[in-house]
Amino acid sequence: HLFKAHQNTSKNFIRTSFGPNESLIAGGSEDGRAYLWDVNTCFVVQTLGSGSGPVYSAQWNANQSLLATCGHDGAARTWRYDEDKPLGQRVSDHV
Repeated sequence: HLFKAHQNTSKNFIRTSFGPNESLIAGGSEDGRAYLWDVNTCFVVQTLGSGSGPVYSAQWNANQSLLATCGHDGAARTWRYDEDKPLGQRVSDHV
């Protein structure tokens, strides 16, 4: 499958991970956002963030619909996934 929408133009390593029930993939991007893709359709279902520097990693909590991201700005952010909302809800920032 080919998952489009993220932007990676340099040699930065962008980590992705499967969601709790493996129906979603989360991945960072150089455009400062994390993207959530539906595994079956390969479509973006949510975009997280506002473009404050590359997001290098996106990791799911195995027991909940929580996602942690970290990026170039040095902050770790947690997000709550809600399939009924077009954008993720940021839970907290940790610098």
